[in-house]
Amino acid sequence: MQEILRWVASAGTMAAGLVLAARVRPQWIGWAFVVLTLTAFIWIAIGYVKAEYALMAQIYGLCWSALSIAGVAYWPVFVKRRAATEATVRMWWRLTGALAGVAVIATMCMVSIGPWAAAVLSGGRINISAGLALAFGVMLIGQAIHLPTFVLLTRPDEARWQALWTVAMAALSIGAGCAVAGRWGAVGVAYAAAFSVLAAQVLPDLLWVPKLVRRRPESEIAMSTVAA
Repeated sequence: MQEILRWVASAGTMAAGLVLAARVRPQWIGWAFVVLTLTAFIWIAIGYVKAEYALMAQIYGLCWSALSIAGVAYWPVFVKRRAATEATVRMWWRLTGALAGVAVIATMCMVSIGPWAAAVLSGGRINISAGLALAFGVMLIGQAIHLPTFVLLTRPDEARWQALWTVAMAALSIGAGCAVAGRWGAVGVAYAAAFSVLAAQVLPDLLWVPKLVRRRPESEIAMSTVAA
């Protein structure tokens, strides 16, 4: 019965995500899907994931909060520079590389001191493996690489493009998570999430974001120039 409820919840989450993609204002789509995907993972993993997953997720959350604050600060910068498409693309590449580098360093710290920090925080009751810490680190790197795209693509058609890939990411995450959770537990679910972010968000970003920026309408670029 619990397994059936988890599958029903997953299907409901995907349905709600499709509705959001069609009806919610573009600026809310990205965060709405993040919430929906995390909700699905929490529900799917209820029967499998142990306390170490929850504790490692909190450590991951601290690192992600710091990175997201730095990335979101570029949102108004990208909006003001819409007229300078080539300069915007170069800035996007630099920001993506910088956040990826910081995320790699954070991942090294998570793998090296994460198990020790978890033991201290839990009073020695919870042991986190290096494999689980690495899985969250890979997911952090993927989210860090995607963050500049999230704050750059703010036009309605660009937001719809992001929403479609987020639907793909959510579907892949849920499917892969269900497939590996029973055998691999918390580590499998974490690696499934990391793989989904890399395959359905990072790869499309690197392949198509520069093209999307360069295809922005001339009329909008002219309006941005006048407003500046």
